Amino acid sequence: YYLIFWGLIRPLGIGWKLWRNRRGLKGSVLLARTYEYDWTPLIAARLFKLPLVLEVHTPFYLERELRGRRPSRLLRTFERLQWRASDRIWVNSHELETIIAEDIGASDRIECIPHGIRMEQFEPRAARQDGDTVRVVFVGSFYHWHGVELLIDAFAMAREQVRELRLCLIGDGLTRSACEGRVRRLGIAGAVEFTGWVSRPQVLARLADADIGVAPYLKLKAFYFDPVKVIEYMAAGLAVIASKQGSIARTVEHEKDGLLVPPNDAKALAQAITRLASDSALRQRFGETAREKIAREQSWDVTARRIVSLCSQTMSGCRLTQTPQDI
Repeated sequence: YYLIFWGLIRPLGIGWKLWRNRRGLKGSVLLARTYEYDWTPLIAARLFKLPLVLEVHTPFYLERELRGRRPSRLLRTFERLQWRASDRIWVNSHELETIIAEDIGASDRIECIPHGIRMEQFEPRAARQDGDTVRVVFVGSFYHWHGVELLIDAFAMAREQVRELRLCLIGDGLTRSACEGRVRRLGIAGAVEFTGWVSRPQVLARLADADIGVAPYLKLKAFYFDPVKVIEYMAAGLAVIASKQGSIARTVEHEKDGLLVPPNDAKALAQAITRLASDSALRQRFGETAREKIAREQSWDVTARRIVSLCSQTMSGCRLTQTPQDI
């Protein structure tokens, strides 16, 4: 109820501020991101008579269920109305594009532009040697479907083969206490670090110190995400291991710039960790290839040009047809 109330009141306040400062506001299109029960983008677009490009990074009605909250028909209805009222919709994955297209009965107003990464944040990596301590890292929220418990099981199995393994878990969430208990029961507490949430500079420092980045998502019926962690692992030059599903299977090319494993398979994940931990040359090759690909295809400059092109063509009523190489 709080979100519903805030979604109704907040747009009125923002709309009033925009109207008061309307003389100093100049623009030909409005680009806005969605939030739960937030009518602000639609009100602002109508107030200033501008076409609206709506960035949809998640369907909140589906995210509620993933986070263990009750389904909301009201929220789903609200989101559908919001999508239908927008001139264009920008999404980060083709799976999300499909979900929205089915809900609004159209796909020609939806464009998939993946996340962009500021490459200057990530320094090139120094070469590592076999025999050095190998550091595995996970960054993100501790929800069940993020697979942190599965990762802990796989790490314990891999450590039986490669003793110089360390696991750094960056983040927090609902399953953290269960994960800590699992680590203690497996007897690997000395090799696993829980950092909790840390600052952005600390995350970047941890990635620079790591060797393998893992995204062990469990199997989901609708995997509509474009996980930023995977892209940042690659931008940082880490060798990546990730679940083979959704956009991940397009971002990570198996055996070329990372390893893809079946979701929910601790044994396969352990084998992938063991393989990379035992081969520094392979880790370096994967990391360098991944970094080059992200710099070429998903740097912030590339993404920004695509967004600007989308907004420009929204103004003229055209559909985006350019690729990153064309812009």
